[in-house]
Amino acid sequence: MADEISRSGIGDGEIVLRPYEPSDAWDLFEAARESIQDMRPWMPWCHEHYALADSEQYIERTMRDWHMALEYSFCIRSSVDGTFLGGCGINRIDAMYQTGNLGYWVRSTRTCRGIATRATSLLARWAFDTIPLRRIEIICGVGNRPSQQVAVHVGAVEEGRLRARLLVNGVPHDAVLYSLLTDI
Repeated sequence: MADEISRSGIGDGEIVLRPYEPSDAWDLFEAARESIQDMRPWMPWCHEHYALADSEQYIERTMRDWHMALEYSFCIRSSVDGTFLGGCGINRIDAMYQTGNLGYWVRSTRTCRGIATRATSLLARWAFDTIPLRRIEIICGVGNRPSQQVAVHVGAVEEGRLRARLLVNGVPHDAVLYSLLTDI
């Protein structure tokens, strides 16, 4: 089951995904702070007042939610030197319909290197095999082209535009819905 993932995580030789631990708080904080300009338009949690306490509270919540099987959040680290690269996770899990939402982010100094694509591929395979899911959705803001490109690179199918689906910083945004199915 999902609780049985090893501390070493799941990887591909270049990156490793593993559940967050309290010791990740400082690295998460630094990565978020360096990425505010890039992430703020799409991820309201990453704002100019983001503090170390926000990272600590987030990690505490992810650990609790993991054990309650509500969502599964992972930090992304370099397999080579252990550098914190970003985060990804499966949330909005619907056990009855075996569906979930997959999200990802990569710190600004490490974007455009295939990290989000690798992480998404690893996480999707893990979710299909472990949770188990039969359908994974990726929802990206219409203007968030980098996130949309990741979805396309992992083979997700664009299903359509969702009007006012996202609420970012109090402003509704249209989104693009992509899906991955177990038969990928």
